[in-house]
Amino acid sequence: MEQDFKDRNRRRARDRKVAEELKNKGNEAMKRGLYKSAKHHYTEALEHKKDFLVIYTNRALACLKLEET
Repeated sequence: MEQDFKDRNRRRARDRKVAEELKNKGNEAMKRGLYKSAKHHYTEALEHKKDFLVIYTNRALACLKLEET
């Protein structure tokens, strides 16, 4: 049981790190005006960390920007 706990903890940490990296890629894409790419990165980040609330906001902004163009 303890091993299971440690494995899940490592998986959560890894998923958080991957989600953070994808969020940063999305942020860079937003700065360059690449809204479709940003939305893609944010969506991938959410697949790794569904409770990373700021990514939902960032993805919503990318969607809004896509509608403007």
